[in-house]
Amino acid sequence: MKLQIIKTKDGYMVEHTEGAELGDYVCDPAGNNLFDTQSEAEDLMHTHLMTFGTDADNGMGTLEWKPLWDAMDANPSEWTPTTEKMYWEMLSAVPPRAHTNGAFLVGEASHSNAEGRTMYAGFKKTGGQFYAKYLTIEQFKREAT
Repeated sequence: MKLQIIKTKDGYMVEHTEGAELGDYVCDPAGNNLFDTQSEAEDLMHTHLMTFGTDADNGMGTLEWKPLWDAMDANPSEWTPTTEKMYWEMLSAVPPRAHTNGAFLVGEASHSNAEGRTMYAGFKKTGGQFYAKYLTIEQFKREAT
């Protein structure tokens, strides 16, 4: 599956560029296929690829979750590098608990820290790189903006 973002005079669209769906436009769950920003179109494109594409379609290898969780546990104060696929997989798994500026907290809590505070897996996209870290909601508000 190959998709591309196209800019029209009215906004941005995501178009199929091969196969039986060649020339068709991808719609969001509400049926919209025209977006005001390129970022909205990119979010739809990535969500569509993660939902309907295969790893080979997306140019990505096998997803390795355990090493990511282990690295986040080992370095709790640092943002751990991760993959674009992991970022989009977690964003599309459940509605985010919080979301801003390319960063989000996974909608389901991960665990409680030593102080009894609820921790969430947080992900962010910065300059084309992707990172993950366990955060409280308060930490996310400080670090994600």
